[in-house]
Amino acid sequence: ANNINIEQEATTKSNSKNLITDLNKLREYTNLGGSIVENGVKLHNLLNNDSNHKIIDEQIILFLEEMSHNIENYDNIIKKNISHKLNGIINDIDDNINDLESNKMIEIKENIGILQKKLDDKQNEL
Repeated sequence: ANNINIEQEATTKSNSKNLITDLNKLREYTNLGGSIVENGVKLHNLLNNDSNHKIIDEQIILFLEEMSHNIENYDNIIKKNISHKLNGIINDIDDNINDLESNKMIEIKENIGILQKKLDDKQNEL
């Protein structure tokens, strides 16, 4: 019975730590969401306040649209750069393998020749 109480206390403490962590994360997300909404309201108010600044408002909207498209394209650019670098590395490795194979084949053939000569010499001795 005592062991069960100890296990229940440990589980309760573990659950309360997880709950505290989850509540802290929830507070962070709530604060972040509030900041996003607050900034959206400020942007909306800036864009809609003065009709005299209509040209500026359109420029701001165009800028924001361009930024959003650039962010989407940014991922593609990164993927292309990574792919390009990986292909370069793979090509370098292939070249190194080919060089090693050709150089090692020559070395192996030379070693085979030396070993064959030693074998022939040993057979002649016998």
